[in-house]
Amino acid sequence: MFSAFKKLPADFLKALLSTIAAYTAMTIFFLYPLILSLDGYKPLQIGIAWIVFELALIFSRPWSNYFLHSKGTRKGMITGSLLMASGIGILTIFPSMFFILAGRIVQGTGWGLFVVSYSLHNASTLPVSLRGFGFGLAGIAPVLPQLTFFPLGEWLVLSDLIYTTLIIAIISCIFSFYMALKIRSRHEKTTEHHNLLSVLKKTWKSKEIRAVLLSGSAFAMLAAPILPYIANAAKEWGSAGSAFLLPAALVSLSVRTFVSRIVDHYGSRLIPPAFIIASTGLLITCWISTTPALFAGGILFGTGGGIAYPLIFSEISRIAPRELMTPLFTLFNTFIDAVWVIAPFFAAGIAEFAGFGGTLKISSLVIAVFVAFLTIKIWPDLK
Repeated sequence: MFSAFKKLPADFLKALLSTIAAYTAMTIFFLYPLILSLDGYKPLQIGIAWIVFELALIFSRPWSNYFLHSKGTRKGMITGSLLMASGIGILTIFPSMFFILAGRIVQGTGWGLFVVSYSLHNASTLPVSLRGFGFGLAGIAPVLPQLTFFPLGEWLVLSDLIYTTLIIAIISCIFSFYMALKIRSRHEKTTEHHNLLSVLKKTWKSKEIRAVLLSGSAFAMLAAPILPYIANAAKEWGSAGSAFLLPAALVSLSVRTFVSRIVDHYGSRLIPPAFIIASTGLLITCWISTTPALFAGGILFGTGGGIAYPLIFSEISRIAPRELMTPLFTLFNTFIDAVWVIAPFFAAGIAEFAGFGGTLKISSLVIAVFVAFLTIKIWPDLK
């Protein structure tokens, strides 16, 4: 592993630091539903505040695709981090519903640009033999903040230090911007700009590409209806969201750091077991609903998710033709984001009647059924 680490490009490591900082801001914002709940907002209002963020991601995708085509991934990361900082700033200064929605739109646009820029940067920078290992290390970016700053942020919010949490998020975005500036100027412009819809129509005919795109949706399904509301649900269960998130983050971090080399050796054969392990962890967490169950479920979720993350990104890197790399990565992230638009909103609506704890039970069943369908019907098409 250490010999492989030495072969990683310097620009990959700089981008990794930039992304860890960006994910720190985003991890803290998984607490935003809890912040709004403590401020007296109803579950449906909380869902609306979440969905406008995801709608901004979806509707800004064509612009992100064009921006990356014309400006490259480095400028995408720089611009994305600045937009995220601006969006959080709006939420901090103007805490009314109108500005909450405006701030979430700006933040969502920035995050949408940043996350595609980062994954595309890795695909174009990493050597083919190290893609699984590299994307595994890239996978520590969302996990490290979940392991450290989420418990801190949860404690700050529950201690009525909400503004401190928001300021930490802004500082994280500024550091992300600084590290992105240090990346060498790279311009991955292709000879032709491809419309996203035309690329989708063209590539959907490929069973393998279709399977990888749906794998992105499945990965999002593991988290989208669960993570935004786990703190709320755990409170109803007499526990804390950290009981699930801390072991999940620790195990996922270990898997992505030390075990991701197996992705380069076994590839797509690992996809079904990885998703089955993660979805089983969610069932245990949501249906037993005790603190030990949250802990055990978090371990399984972290194991499966830790393997799934480098798998799906290395697979899209493998199958994407060079001339379609930018639009396919944009589409891949759009398939992920589409789930993040739909699932949290419906979960918030169900929570109006079933509570957050009951909603997560229903969500875990839906996830298990979806994973079973993909395992039987879709993933056998992967080479």
